[in-house]
Amino acid sequence: MTLAMLRRDVHARGYGPLILCAVSAPFLVINSVVNIAEDTSQIKGTQEINQQITSAAWIGMLGVSAAMMWNAQIDQRFLAALKGEDWGKCEN
Repeated sequence: MTLAMLRRDVHARGYGPLILCAVSAPFLVINSVVNIAEDTSQIKGTQEINQQITSAAWIGMLGVSAAMMWNAQIDQRFLAALKGEDWGKCEN
């Protein structure tokens, strides 16, 4: 997804969504890395580690989701819908 955002032309939202996605992605990756390390017995999984890694994954997921919605201009579309306007007017 980050590569897709890099290839697209930067519209009115600027580089904010891309930066937010790049900052949030490592939180998702660390979850997989720790799970693989636990499965291969490189580290011993404890309840505390699992809670922290799950929390990090949630933070990453929320960050990437926010970046996607920010890039898709969901806020402008939502405000247009509340005003009863056509969503097509939100496009650049």
